[in-house]
Amino acid sequence: MLALHGESELLVVPPLKGGSACSRARPPSASERDDEPRVQSARPPSETGNVEQDTEERWVTRRGQRDFLRALLCLGGDFEGNMSHEMPDYQDADLILRLYDMRRETVMRQSRDKLFREFWPKSFEDVQAVTNKPENPLNVCYRQVSSYWEMASGLVKHHVLNADLFAENCAEGMYLFAKILPFLPRMRETSPTTFQNIEWVIQNNAEARKRFEIIQARVKSMAK
Repeated sequence: MLALHGESELLVVPPLKGGSACSRARPPSASERDDEPRVQSARPPSETGNVEQDTEERWVTRRGQRDFLRALLCLGGDFEGNMSHEMPDYQDADLILRLYDMRRETVMRQSRDKLFREFWPKSFEDVQAVTNKPENPLNVCYRQVSSYWEMASGLVKHHVLNADLFAENCAEGMYLFAKILPFLPRMRETSPTTFQNIEWVIQNNAEARKRFEIIQARVKSMAK
């Protein structure tokens, strides 16, 4: 049961059956509800005349509305055919800062720096020399950095992290993707899922596409 009456009105929803694995989907606590202004609903709570059903309904604030819509995503639901995580919130901000903090870890920082400076493949064979040979000093750097950016991009793909916020603050992964892109079809002959998450972000977000075009031109210029 879903009833939206406007931008600031309350959302009436039945309790979610069986719970959800999505942390965003938890109902607001009593303190959170008390801290937020309550809005008068245009619909009386006993409209159905069914006391038991009305008792089960939850009247939630705008924070609860966001949590419920995200719960639909976690449960595989859909809203008007296409759900998108359009507006970043404090949880997005916290997650983007955590991703930044992970990049500051000493070994990760060294791997990023080494890959950025030394990995400039000019042929598919150059790529294979790094990706297929563990004895290559760049191999461990490549595996660490590429898996990190695929993981981070996957958060966007699965609607956990706001796409615009990610594109604005995590464009570094696009540099690696731009270096790999000319050889991606051949790489996917043996590994079909290679860079599928970051590719999805670029294809499905206007801000990411705009920034990737700039980065791609820069990479081409730097590779000369």
